[in-house]
Amino acid sequence: MTPFVPVMDKKYPLRAAVYDAFRKRSPLISKAKAYEQIARQFSISVPTVQRYVRRMESGSMFALPEGRQGRHVYAWSDEALSFFTNFLLAAIKEVGGCTVRNAYNCTREEAERQGWQIGSEASAYVHARNISPAMKLLAKGGQRALDNMFYISRDLSKLTPFQLIVGDQHIFDFWCLNPNATGTKDRYIRAECYLWLDMATRLVYGISFDIAYNTYTVTRALRMGIKRFGKFESTYNDNGTSEKSQLASQIVERLQSYGVRFLDEADLYHADNGRYIVEDTEGLVVDVVPTKAEWEKQHRRIFARVKNAKTKPIERFFNTLEQILRDQCLPGLVKGLAISAPEEEQATKRLEWQKQSGYILTYDEFIHQVVRAIDIYENRVHSTLGCTPKEKFEEYKRGGWMPTMIDPRDEAYLFMESTFRQVKGDRIELNGTEYIGPDLTQEMILQNRGTLVAYNRQKVEIRYDPENLDLGVFAIEPGTNHAIALRPVKKIDMLNEQEMIEQLKWKKRNMRTVQEAFNLATQNKNIRVLSEPKKFEELHAAEDLAEQSVQNQLEYTTPEQVIPTPVIKKADAEKEEEREIPLAVSRHREEFGAMPESFNRREETLSQEDFLETLAARIGSENVLRAHGKPVFYTDRERYEYILNQLYSGEHLSREDMDFKFDYESKMTSSEENYFSSYVRDKFNR
Repeated sequence: MTPFVPVMDKKYPLRAAVYDAFRKRSPLISKAKAYEQIARQFSISVPTVQRYVRRMESGSMFALPEGRQGRHVYAWSDEALSFFTNFLLAAIKEVGGCTVRNAYNCTREEAERQGWQIGSEASAYVHARNISPAMKLLAKGGQRALDNMFYISRDLSKLTPFQLIVGDQHIFDFWCLNPNATGTKDRYIRAECYLWLDMATRLVYGISFDIAYNTYTVTRALRMGIKRFGKFESTYNDNGTSEKSQLASQIVERLQSYGVRFLDEADLYHADNGRYIVEDTEGLVVDVVPTKAEWEKQHRRIFARVKNAKTKPIERFFNTLEQILRDQCLPGLVKGLAISAPEEEQATKRLEWQKQSGYILTYDEFIHQVVRAIDIYENRVHSTLGCTPKEKFEEYKRGGWMPTMIDPRDEAYLFMESTFRQVKGDRIELNGTEYIGPDLTQEMILQNRGTLVAYNRQKVEIRYDPENLDLGVFAIEPGTNHAIALRPVKKIDMLNEQEMIEQLKWKKRNMRTVQEAFNLATQNKNIRVLSEPKKFEELHAAEDLAEQSVQNQLEYTTPEQVIPTPVIKKADAEKEEEREIPLAVSRHREEFGAMPESFNRREETLSQEDFLETLAARIGSENVLRAHGKPVFYTDRERYEYILNQLYSGEHLSREDMDFKFDYESKMTSSEENYFSSYVRDKFNR
């Protein structure tokens, strides 16, 4: 029997002295401070002091011999090692987990049946550590875990301000009072927002808050950014339910006519042949579809939510924003998920105490704190930029970058919403307010257009600006697709005699216009529809017999009597009252002009009439273009040339045409690029 020989530890005296100094430290200083003092005393590092203290406290009086990798690690045959690795990974993937001991026991039983060589259980732990972490990650989290590991790093420093913005929704980790609460169950809520972040400056392009995230949250945030910084060039988002609503699609379609690009995750799976590849959770191709819509439908059926690598900066932004809110010591913090049972109990008690004591912020107070946190974020140094986001923005401006603002009329047009309302007489009702069209004219009545009266008891499309209804509410005529500018009905005080007189004048004026139009339409008085009264039947019969007897005595037949058209003298004709014909009636389709491109905002003062007139023209031109059929092209080159003509002529381009344009340009040869550059320069002077 080999006698026990203790291994001498040459560093034991030093370790013992360090530990003795640690035990005799002053109780008035912290452990971290004590570690620093002891490290300076013995001229060693702080981690070395911590390691010595842990080793002495564990009871190790002597140094343990360092383990050597024995031959048992290499005793495994290739078949046994392959079975062990396969079993361990398959168990993690299919069951959810497996211990190394269980995998080793199963491998040992299989090795006995197959006659394989196998090492000890300790060697199994060595081989388990040698399995690639990527394969373990794939077994645990699937393809989504690998997507987060191998995301593409992009050099965002090459971007200009608002060349690429990223949007995402967020639910805050704080409770606040619900302003629309109906009882105790919904008294507290977590506020939500949708935010667009600029990838070049890391500035918040636009943000909108709401009790429940919806389509309007997305569009309001985008509109805030356009008001604050002007037009952006392209954007990525995950195309959730709200981003793909009908309203959001309409706004995207309008913005694309201003050169804005909307991209989504489908572009990451766009093949060279123009189709889109659908992958399963294993990364295997399961289908190839022709359109984005079909790709998104199948992709969302496979993945509940795919995290796009491009959205990671905005996820880090939300983490930073939440930390700033916590640093402000706000009440109502939501308890975390990965906490122990005692911590969860204490967090619940703390939250209940804050609720009972009235410390929970109201919804408006919490939103004010979030805005303050965003201001703190934009004015402190960003680790990636090396300066504050606002300083980075000013640096771009000093370098010559200028924002491209959008005209207020275009802004109102871009974010108009659409709904349908039934016409009741000469008015419609929207959000509890009645709206009527312009004063009637004879042309409106005779042509039956340009007025809501023409569509009584029918449903018509209504366009309006949700942010400010005073800027314009428009009715779209079903027959012509022209826009009729509406104005709110002014309700009068029944005791105000002057207002009553004005309203009676307005009513009589419209009634007189209808009467004049009726008289003009029925000016031929010789046209009779109804027969004579019965009391004249005998007299008429006698006259007919006398006339017939006279005609029988004549040698020839008189020609058929034709009733001449009466001539009305100009002096007798009533003079028409000259009235200004509204835009929706007076202008034909070709007179509406083309959709204007975005330009720098001009300092001009617009009257309400001019504003509504130009806004109606934009809406009318859009609806007329929408009514056209799509042209047919024999080749992609013909379609691209047609799109260029439409774009540089100021016409509206659909999202499908914009996607085709960008796709065709990405595949152009150098000769095609030179040709179309010369084509645009010669034809449009661009």
